[in-house]
Amino acid sequence: NRVKEMARIGRSLGIHLIICTQKPMGVIDEQIWANSSFQVCLKVNSEADSREVIHDGRAAYLKNAGDFILRTDQTLLEGKGFYLHEKNFEKEKPIWKEINDLDQIIYHSTKSCNTLFECCSTQILAQNRCHQWILHPDLNLESSFPSFLRMDDPSHQTQIDFDLKKGEKIFVYWEKKEEFDCFIRSLIAFYQSEPIVCIGLDGYVDYVDASSESYQRLEKGSVLINCDSKDRFMKISNPNVRVIYLISKPWVSLHQDHISESVFLSLSWSDIDLIRLFFNETKIPKIKENANFGLIQKNQKLLYFIYPKLNPKILNRKRLCSSQSFILGKDFLTKRPISWSRENSLVIFYVQKSCEKWIEKKTREYQEIDPLLTVRMDFNQVANIYLVNVHETNDLLSSSLYLEYQYDFDILWLGRGLSDFSYLIKRKCPYQSNADMVYWSNEGMFELNYE
Repeated sequence: NRVKEMARIGRSLGIHLIICTQKPMGVIDEQIWANSSFQVCLKVNSEADSREVIHDGRAAYLKNAGDFILRTDQTLLEGKGFYLHEKNFEKEKPIWKEINDLDQIIYHSTKSCNTLFECCSTQILAQNRCHQWILHPDLNLESSFPSFLRMDDPSHQTQIDFDLKKGEKIFVYWEKKEEFDCFIRSLIAFYQSEPIVCIGLDGYVDYVDASSESYQRLEKGSVLINCDSKDRFMKISNPNVRVIYLISKPWVSLHQDHISESVFLSLSWSDIDLIRLFFNETKIPKIKENANFGLIQKNQKLLYFIYPKLNPKILNRKRLCSSQSFILGKDFLTKRPISWSRENSLVIFYVQKSCEKWIEKKTREYQEIDPLLTVRMDFNQVANIYLVNVHETNDLLSSSLYLEYQYDFDILWLGRGLSDFSYLIKRKCPYQSNADMVYWSNEGMFELNYE
């Protein structure tokens, strides 16, 4: 009965079904014959078996291995099949052996030969023809694909690539920290070509452009918000920004209050009642215990998904910055204002303690204009402005981040001492300067005075 069911369903779904038997008499009934398009009979022992399969007795008189008779549309065709696992030996490179007078093998040369099946497969795959899957590959076997998620829809025999479009919102439920970290790192890595703002995720500041709630200035990109309660929910409506809400405690009114058009996604879970509340569904399919598997609800349908495991890059400069430049000082000769364009991070070098007052004043002014501006005293973390007191932090200039991006930084030297430490900044310096500071950028070198 199971064979009958497979033959009936397989034909309707376009699945090839090959049924083999040595005794067709009384085994293959009319329902199976009716759902088969071809019948092939190799050499059999009796005419009765031959007639059972092809309605003709000549298959009992076949002589050679591989000979067969094919019956289709009331037509009989004779053919010969190959033994596909036979080795395909090449005559120009035979296997050879060297023997001594006692017929003992003292040396031999062997060559691994492909089977006929492997040779045929190589030639077919070399044609690079596109094909449509009948049975899709296991999601777990997929290592990479051009989208962030791949969804499996068995009811329609399809696998669908899914990307979160700009302007869309997605709610992600998680319980296990290691799965959450794997998902967030992969998410950041996939969308890292555009600016990313993280809110409430301090562990990922090196990979994103800002970790502040000043997301209003984000013109395009992604916002990741860690919101475990309804109070921390921030409704963002920007057609150029994708929003990802990360939730470890589902809110009771999540579906009622927030957007039926949103996408709901869950990593693995232990509490089935919470996941029913999250998806607003009672029937929840089981999920594989895998770090990059999950369940996604889109258009009121629950589907399995898998995402590629990716690692984000540390950003050497923040891209989320205002188009407004910051004035550093006035040109020593022309008296025109010279500004830091903010295309690159700025490193401020100094040796005089008196310079720290000017630095504190300027950085405070800059941060009042741009709350997302980051200022750091070392190169262990990414920042917009680095402050280096050469006497106290000379060893910082040997850090990997500084050595890797030292020629990408804009550099400002404050006060005296440039001639003594010019070898540290790897820039062409003025022979003698009476200016208050020297500034190097992509546009060249400038000698400046305070405003």
